[in-house]
Amino acid sequence: MKTITLSLIALTMTLFVDAQEFMGISVGGPTQECVNKFLAKGFRKVHVEGGLKTVVSLVGMVNNQNLEVNVVSTPNSKKVWKISVYFPEKTTWWGIKSEYNDIRTSLINKYGEPKNDYAFFSSPYYEGDGYEMSAITLEKCTFASFWETMSIQISRFKQVNVTYENLVNSAINEREVKSLQMNML
Repeated sequence: MKTITLSLIALTMTLFVDAQEFMGISVGGPTQECVNKFLAKGFRKVHVEGGLKTVVSLVGMVNNQNLEVNVVSTPNSKKVWKISVYFPEKTTWWGIKSEYNDIRTSLINKYGEPKNDYAFFSSPYYEGDGYEMSAITLEKCTFASFWETMSIQISRFKQVNVTYENLVNSAINEREVKSLQMNML
């Protein structure tokens, strides 16, 4: 168990160099440039979604873990405003909780305490009832920590998700989306 924990901590420290970077790739800049950097690191593109939410999904192996990465861009200027990383799906509550806690601890050690922190189940679920994984898929499990430009959570997909945002490009995204929505009316 210690080996797994130490491996997760090493993986976390390797991947999350800076709150504005993931694997040394900046959360910002042109979408294609960012995607090309992931491709150069051995990731492969699996899906592209356009429209108001432009997302390029990639998968790749990092420290023997198959990660999913979503590069989210502004709809007009095609600037990266968010990178969302999904760790492998877990099949047990204790497995996902342990991975979440290990990565969260590494992030706290690197960036300090989160601004907001949540760890609870919504009725009728509770930790120890044996239905924690059902609660996750039904979005009745809220384990999430938020910093200024990043967050970690247990997602409804039974995966730990770490998300990074570029605040400047996030504001550009909001303006562009509003503009597009206004033009649709």
